[in-house]
Amino acid sequence: MSLDLYQHCDHCGSDLESVNVTYNLGKMWYAAAAAAGIDQHKLIQIEGLTGIEAKLIVRGVLDELMSDPETYRAMNPGNGWGSYEGLVEVAKTVYAACDDHPSATWGACR
Repeated sequence: MSLDLYQHCDHCGSDLESVNVTYNLGKMWYAAAAAAGIDQHKLIQIEGLTGIEAKLIVRGVLDELMSDPETYRAMNPGNGWGSYEGLVEVAKTVYAACDDHPSATWGACR
């Protein structure tokens, strides 16, 4: 099971960016969100937000992940599906998409 996030342009109707996050990284994301003082479920809750609205949420979690890599690497899933490095790359991709398309809306498929 995983979460697919995609950014949709309300003007032209096309999908601009999409990423897939394995559920195995949920614990890591939620821990980083909590440490950053962000509602733990905001990864899912960026659904319906514009890039400019989602950007602050993603930046907070990304900054936290990068501030303490060893703590978060210790949360790497034991089954090998997903990693700290992979989650950081997903967060960077989402953040860049928010920057590139601030008025596009985020969607999610679970």
